[in-house]
Amino acid sequence: MSVLLSCPVHRSFGKPWRHPDGDRCPICGWFFDGRAPGPVEPSIVRTFAHYRSLVERTDQGDGHFPLEYHAGCLMEEAGEFYGLAKKVVYHRHPRDEATLTKMREELGDALWFLDRCAQRIGTTLEVIAAENDAKLRRRYPKKFSFERSQNREDLSPRKEMPVWAWLTAPGACVELLLKGSLVRTITMQQCGANADGLFVPISPDEITDEHHLTVVNPRRQLRSGPITSLLIDGRFAVIPSAMLDDGSRARTL
Repeated sequence: MSVLLSCPVHRSFGKPWRHPDGDRCPICGWFFDGRAPGPVEPSIVRTFAHYRSLVERTDQGDGHFPLEYHAGCLMEEAGEFYGLAKKVVYHRHPRDEATLTKMREELGDALWFLDRCAQRIGTTLEVIAAENDAKLRRRYPKKFSFERSQNREDLSPRKEMPVWAWLTAPGACVELLLKGSLVRTITMQQCGANADGLFVPISPDEITDEHHLTVVNPRRQLRSGPITSLLIDGRFAVIPSAMLDDGSRARTL
């Protein structure tokens, strides 16, 4: 039976890699029974974080290959995958194991460059996947339908601001505070809104109990609780519309 619940270094990467010689960390190969790590050749990459750790081994850094290089390569690899699919579907090439292997290789190359594009713009595949899921849930709350696809509302948080007059007054903004000290000011133009409330852009490292949001204009102020008490939708913290009603008094959320 394993003595350790996880590798002492990579504690957050989930279940162990089931190896014939014993359970091992999927990142570094550490044996969970306390033996020294062995060579890492996992048959399955189980998480984006695991994959990113493998990708970084062959990334030469932004100084050699900047964002535009990786963006172009992503398009190139996607085009190569399309070329193979086109030959199978339209040119009646065999859909044999050799072709499917080549298609997997091209998708793998595209995934490598997709991860590096995400890294170059300061995000991760986890964040991108979560934001994409949130967008599709807003667009198709139950499941995909042709009707909603053809006649859908734009439910994006960047929809036109509702009529909250006190928020549209000159000087209105949102202040991000850390332990009571101002970190940065967010203009209303940077925010978005829909019927759910005001969507304030934040970064993942700002989702803590010590970060607060304060909505201010020259005449009134509405202070939020910790950001962790708010709904997080992708890269936005949502201040509920009920708290932004013109008839309400400024109060703690």
